[in-house]
Amino acid sequence: MLILIQDPLWVEQAKKRLTSLFENKPLDRISFFYNIVDDEKTLKESLSDKSIWEDLGERLTNNEKDLKAQLDDIQKRLQYNCWDDNILALLPYVGVGTVASVFGCKTVFPRNENPWTKPVAFSSEDIYKLRINLEEAEAFNMALEKIRHFKEVVKDKIPIKLPDIQGPLDSASIVMDYSQFLLTLVENPKAAHLLLEMVTEAIIKVVRRVQKEMLVEWGASHGLWIPRGLWISDDLLAVLSPQLFKEYGVKYNSILSKEFNGILVHTCGDFRHNIPNILEIENIMGINYGDLSILDVQPMTKGQVVLNSPWILKSKSFEELINIESPADLMGMREEDLEHIHLLQSDRVLLNITCNQTMNYTCFYQKIIEKLNLFRIPPVTA
Repeated sequence: MLILIQDPLWVEQAKKRLTSLFENKPLDRISFFYNIVDDEKTLKESLSDKSIWEDLGERLTNNEKDLKAQLDDIQKRLQYNCWDDNILALLPYVGVGTVASVFGCKTVFPRNENPWTKPVAFSSEDIYKLRINLEEAEAFNMALEKIRHFKEVVKDKIPIKLPDIQGPLDSASIVMDYSQFLLTLVENPKAAHLLLEMVTEAIIKVVRRVQKEMLVEWGASHGLWIPRGLWISDDLLAVLSPQLFKEYGVKYNSILSKEFNGILVHTCGDFRHNIPNILEIENIMGINYGDLSILDVQPMTKGQVVLNSPWILKSKSFEELINIESPADLMGMREEDLEHIHLLQSDRVLLNITCNQTMNYTCFYQKIIEKLNLFRIPPVTA
């Protein structure tokens, strides 16, 4: 099995820049991840392409196949030789139920779909019966076995991430039937807090146990490399009212932040109504998201946290994006988006930039570097 290694100097430079970014220290340029994708399909064609899911369930339950697929992806990425700020690593993914599994939740692996996890609690009364059990946690132990297999093959040549870690609210909504969980937040706060306390404790135990397996320092993240803190998914940010997230989100995310010396949250959807609450989370480091642009969020965060998004100024809705007729037109949109870099209010951003034309990836890469190097923080006006 071919194992290609990311250039150590590339890794060193990326870690140095990401550390400065998250510690709010001076940067030599704006940070970015560079993704190069197939240029033969429109976005609509890519989204409707079922081949990307083909035999996914079998791959995820077969550690050898999963490792080969990930090593092939790393090999392809390294062959482009475009140094960005992404540190490549292996992901021991077994679905989103890693934490939920310690409460007895089972994960199903359909052949051509993403895994999904079954809840075990369907009422407030069921919450009081829950117990944490790492030894019999199916998905959690599958992730450990995957990590051990990866280590056996790659040794310390490639770092390994955490398995997917859902935050307290997301994990609780997996352990408990989703609709019933939302009702419990409103109708039975005592039971909801008990569930979130147990889930938060479980997250800490799961992460600390997984970290004992690691040969190479990576950080407590299943996403990008971070110098400290914990990366969690918190998709209920976009769903809950500010009042509910203030009561249930800020408290338990802050407990995790205190345990891991910082926290970075991922969320889907429009979460702007909860930005004031996000900024109340103790030692919040950043927000990773994809449905909004940097400029949709930055005026509200004012450089207090790192914003990680694909767009500087998203000028089209999702419906408009998927109806763009050619990859070349989408590429034109991405190039146009770079022209808005002067509108940024802070360099505390991490851009996920995609090139939709493999034949032009070197030219676009040089254009990105040029634009990012030219950015200077706007002066503060009275």
